[in-house]
Amino acid sequence: MSLQRRPLTGMLNLATNTYAPVLVGIAPAAPTVIHELDSTLPYLDQVSLFLANSDAAAATVIVTVANGAPFAVNVPARSVLQVLDDQPFYGRQGQPSGSQITVQVTGGAGSVAAFGYFTR
Repeated sequence: MSLQRRPLTGMLNLATNTYAPVLVGIAPAAPTVIHELDSTLPYLDQVSLFLANSDAAAATVIVTVANGAPFAVNVPARSVLQVLDDQPFYGRQGQPSGSQITVQVTGGAGSVAAFGYFTR
């Protein structure tokens, strides 16, 4: 079985069946789910994630992968930053929320979009 490169699952607009970058929610709103990892063994998702900041101020974005330790990313003003580069992740069987990649703006600019792709 060959790997297939696809847009992150959170980028799908079901109403139009198209893919587009997702505007990242600002705290205290709930984190934005950008991808659902496959929790069926032996599937492994290799994820590339980008954050784009269109504001004139830097933004702090918290990224959480599969209920792991959240990490902060500083996205400079008017820039695109690659956060993950084909990083391998397994989902957690029986734990839907433990199989998500979420992003949330916690400081600075409010116009941050997330986009990327995965191979499975």
